[in-house]
Amino acid sequence: MKVRKISPMRRLAERGRNYGITAEQIVSQWSAQQGLCAICDADISLYSNGMNIDHDHRAGRVRGLLCPNCNRLVAVIDQSKVSVPVLAVKADEYVANGGCWKEALNTLETSTE
Repeated sequence: MKVRKISPMRRLAERGRNYGITAEQIVSQWSAQQGLCAICDADISLYSNGMNIDHDHRAGRVRGLLCPNCNRLVAVIDQSKVSVPVLAVKADEYVANGGCWKEALNTLETSTE
């Protein structure tokens, strides 16, 4: 069976079609962002899964190009019921305190090994 290779521009066109934009618009936005994530400035490859087309589900419009980590972060913020500063403080406290795993559970897990 012959595997059909899809050109990079055609792949971009297919990705853009989901958001009502063209491959040329994606390339233009990527160039405007200098190949960097719009939030953290990480390098994003135009033709890989390392580039996410961020879009507002409610407004139905594209916002920019993001790296996978920032794309997940934006999704969490969009769906959160608390404000971003509160969310950031709670996450920071969670990490600083070593999470919330109960010591009794940790003891049980280590005793079974």
